[in-house]
Amino acid sequence: MTKADIATIIGIIQARYPRAEWSPKPELTVEAWHMSLGDLEREDVIAALRHLFTQSPWPPDPVDVRSWILAESGLAPEAGEAWRIARGAIAAYYPGHPFTYEMPDVVRQTLKAIGGVHNLKMSERPEEDRKAFMSAYPIYRKRLMSEQGLGCVTALDEGRPEALGTGYGVDRLVDERSWEGE
Repeated sequence: MTKADIATIIGIIQARYPRAEWSPKPELTVEAWHMSLGDLEREDVIAALRHLFTQSPWPPDPVDVRSWILAESGLAPEAGEAWRIARGAIAAYYPGHPFTYEMPDVVRQTLKAIGGVHNLKMSERPEEDRKAFMSAYPIYRKRLMSEQGLGCVTALDEGRPEALGTGYGVDRLVDERSWEGE
């Protein structure tokens, strides 16, 4: 999308949420939104806004828009749907046979991070497995969203989780697993 498209998108959001406060410098708002959503198609962003406008009395931010688009595309489903897909993969796995279950890469990465499909299939603690998946999945989903837009994943791959700041669970992720051999 062009910056003109982004300005139109922001205008639509401002029309829907007239009481929301925005930056006193509109050019910076357009720049920030363009950094976040410039790689997306205008029609996809409009579709996301149509949905998001019905879900919250608060204006959406670029993360909300990108998250909805990724969920709708199937690349990064919401956590509940991702767990449903993961359970299907675990159920379909049979030790000693080729594993070709179709699933989004972010679900596959999360399963690998919490022990792999084989170990989850053999597990006698499915509720603990679900908790581990639901805890790890948002981290991997957030990484995918960052990779698609602001490029924070590059910093993560270089071992610099501070690029995402706190609140993403990245600090815990760095402590609990190695970045080598991924």
